[in-house]
Amino acid sequence: MNKAIGKEDKKVIASIEGPLQEKRPLLTINMGNLKTPYPCGPNYHDVLQNTNAWEDLRKFKTTGSRLPALLGSHGQAKFMKYWKVVKQGF
Repeated sequence: MNKAIGKEDKKVIASIEGPLQEKRPLLTINMGNLKTPYPCGPNYHDVLQNTNAWEDLRKFKTTGSRLPALLGSHGQAKFMKYWKVVKQGF
């Protein structure tokens, strides 16, 4: 591989390698005083994903994962599947 690199290329590589190998100061961030945010709001429900309660909450709703299919970007079959979920709750 080195045989394919010309003299000009070697000069450019040498000029870049020096600064790249210099030690740079390490940035340290203390996050010990941060608290976990408490989820709240009118749309928050404390349920586990993929449970029956979670599925029930998603019925009759256009969710972010369903939107592309409802806009037609995944074909007719997926559109009909998700349209039934949103319109009829299946």
